[in-house]
Amino acid sequence: MYHIVLTPEELRSILRGEATYRRCPDCQGEGEAWFIEYALKERPHDDLQRPCSAQEGSDFVIDDWPDYAYGIVGHEPCETCDSVGYVPSIDG
Repeated sequence: MYHIVLTPEELRSILRGEATYRRCPDCQGEGEAWFIEYALKERPHDDLQRPCSAQEGSDFVIDDWPDYAYGIVGHEPCETCDSVGYVPSIDG
């Protein structure tokens, strides 16, 4: 479980609508970063990793990727938004 600590001023600005937030660009508001860890058949000892969406991770089937020696879907807490799913907007 994660705990987010806000100062009274930060909480007040959120409640008053003075602070604005946007969906996290890395996790798309999910709070988790999904990835596929894999190796190519021609280089089976080179472990690679690429980001993917939660939907792509859920739908991943190794048979759909004939060049992969193996593929494992994983997810971890998003470091960009500290698993909140939203980040402060930068007002220009």
